[in-house]
Amino acid sequence: MKRLKKAGLALGIIVLLLGLIAGLFIYELDHTRNLAIGSVDLMGIDDGVYRGQSGLLLRSNALTVTVADHKITKIEILRDAMCPVEDMREPVYTELFAAVIERQTIDVDVVSGATVTTKQYLKSIENALAE
Repeated sequence: MKRLKKAGLALGIIVLLLGLIAGLFIYELDHTRNLAIGSVDLMGIDDGVYRGQSGLLLRSNALTVTVADHKITKIEILRDAMCPVEDMREPVYTELFAAVIERQTIDVDVVSGATVTTKQYLKSIENALAE
């Protein structure tokens, strides 16, 4: 009987923890989906490498943005907890970063099928350039 109670208690704790993690994941997903992306005035930004990050606990990233002559010239990911699988995220950030550099603005369309990831990257770029 004691074994059954211990097993029930352990199962209850596992279910509770899984519920908390799922709830946190859903909260972060909803938060990011509704994330507002501001604008950046590159004319007010000096040459340099700027570090920005965005995200909460489970879905976050950090990157650097290089600015030269008031133009974004390079964006590099330092850390990405949103999608740890490089083959899945590489097409997203390649397309997005190319659009930002080409248009010289973070007011670009989100990558189809990757709205949350795109918004997180754009917010990190905004945060880097808002220092």
